[in-house]
Amino acid sequence: MSFDCDAAQSPIAADRFWGKVRRGVGADDCWEWAGATNSKGYGVISVGGRLWLAHRFAYALAVSDPGAAQVLHRCDNRVCVRPDHLAAGTAADNAADMVAKGRQPRGESHGQAKLTAGKVAAIRLRRADGVTWVRIAAEFGVSERQARDVARGRAWKHVPAVTPPC
Repeated sequence: MSFDCDAAQSPIAADRFWGKVRRGVGADDCWEWAGATNSKGYGVISVGGRLWLAHRFAYALAVSDPGAAQVLHRCDNRVCVRPDHLAAGTAADNAADMVAKGRQPRGESHGQAKLTAGKVAAIRLRRADGVTWVRIAAEFGVSERQARDVARGRAWKHVPAVTPPC
């Protein structure tokens, strides 16, 4: 979304925007958007008949038009509009940041997960008991490949290995 909108660049729009911001008192505190938010929790503002993401609008006002780039939160606070907490980047930059900070969904929090940590432990125990991959896959509704990867610790690495009872 380009920032080439006269209404968005007007001093009135800027005053209205900054008037909806709660500035933290600490030297590095977030400046939080106190206006409307969208369904994903990001601040939004309507200016010049267009709906803007608040952090994108703040970046454009304080730094420059990000053009086709995404505006990323260094602080991971979706309602933060503090310009020095924002950076222009790509979708790949955003994904790399998410992975580096351990915020990617994994395990049960992943929307397409078929397994739970308990089922992963059960798969590992079933295999330790000598149950075949075919049977394990059928019991847990996963492919044989997935059953093998789980049992061998290649998938669901964050779930600790289980020691079969003696």
